[in-house]
Amino acid sequence: MGVLPRCLRGIGRIGLTSEFALRNTALAGADGLVAVTGPWLDWGLAAAGRARGPLDRVMYLGAYREPPGSVPNSIRTLVRERIANRFVVAFVGTFSTYHNPSTMIEAARLLQDRPDIIFVLMGSGDLDRQLRRQAAGLPNVEFVGWVDSPSIAEVLRNAHIGLCTAESNLATDLLPNKAFAYLSEGVPVGSAFMGELAQLIERHGFGFTFKTPADLVSHIARLSADRHAHSTMSSAATAFFSRFGDSLKIYSEFADLIEVTAGGGQSAVSKVVPVGRVTLGV
Repeated sequence: MGVLPRCLRGIGRIGLTSEFALRNTALAGADGLVAVTGPWLDWGLAAAGRARGPLDRVMYLGAYREPPGSVPNSIRTLVRERIANRFVVAFVGTFSTYHNPSTMIEAARLLQDRPDIIFVLMGSGDLDRQLRRQAAGLPNVEFVGWVDSPSIAEVLRNAHIGLCTAESNLATDLLPNKAFAYLSEGVPVGSAFMGELAQLIERHGFGFTFKTPADLVSHIARLSADRHAHSTMSSAATAFFSRFGDSLKIYSEFADLIEVTAGGGQSAVSKVVPVGRVTLGV
């Protein structure tokens, strides 16, 4: 429904009445619903027409903590010559309208007189040329390009903040995967997302939220000056990842849930339903 203009969604819902009925029947018939965010679980339970039960869970997608390994010489040179002994603000992901990191570059512009702070962007995408033009002449911005997981981990092990940038009208129930990549290395998260990620940051203390380049600059300046505050955030990031974000633990717990649910004698696949706004696996 989200692909239709708002003025046509009522008509679209009428045309898809049977599909909505099938969705609701599938959800209502499940003993357990599993979602990757709290709002998505709430959406699934509402469609199922029931309250949350003991087999309904939020299980984040999480991330795998990459062990130290071989990385290209370009990454070793970057770490050794460009970011060593500096306060590193990192971004990992696709340069797209949805996750546009232009706010990060504007923050770099405001901090270009601080040689102790550097902004590192890992990734590529439709906005690559636009962002590079925006950053032209800024001595504190480094574009790494698209790199593999060991290279990302190597940079993040030397980073101090990982950014989740977003358009201001972004849906609030999205929890970007990159947050878990940052948390896996104990890197505090700076987030422009005002939904569940903001709530988790407030509850667990592993980062901060921002709306404007000036907001971001304020947080960077504070944490670069107060290393105790940064260390506290970093410890909180590690603790949260260990409890909620480690994919090895998450999928082990998911397998346990499937086994418990299947203990009733029915097919496990028919009883535990992964829930998402776009796809529904049964």
